[in-house]
Amino acid sequence: MSNRIKVEQGSDNIFKDLGFPDEVAEEELLKAQLGAEIFRILDERRLT
Repeated sequence: MSNRIKVEQGSDNIFKDLGFPDEVAEEELLKAQLGAEIFRILDERRLT
């Protein structure tokens, strides 16, 4: 019995990988990037 796990290379957009339609996937990716940037700025400025 093999313990190997099949690994598949994803795209740059997790939402496309999850099967969302292209337009929705692009919008969701932008929202996620915006949220990540907001968290980064809050952390950098030590804000809560």
